[in-house]
Amino acid sequence: MLDLMPNEEQTYLSYDISLTQNGNYDVVDYVHTLEFLSTINAPGLPHHKMRLKIRVPIMLLRNIDLKLGLCNGTRLIITRMGKICA
Repeated sequence: MLDLMPNEEQTYLSYDISLTQNGNYDVVDYVHTLEFLSTINAPGLPHHKMRLKIRVPIMLLRNIDLKLGLCNGTRLIITRMGKICA
């Protein structure tokens, strides 16, 4: 469906990092590489790559702000997209 929309496409990537399980959250776990973390496709979680276009409807998967009505299942429309920083 996204390919049928006429606007320019932007691809966003997740930001993954793995920390040690010994409770020291300042130490990076080098066993689980970023390449490995990027391949995980768990149910209920977004994929590593997200393709978006302006005026495309999306659905919110996580509660962000219940007071503003931004909760699971809220339908939104992309009105603008930020720049990707490398």
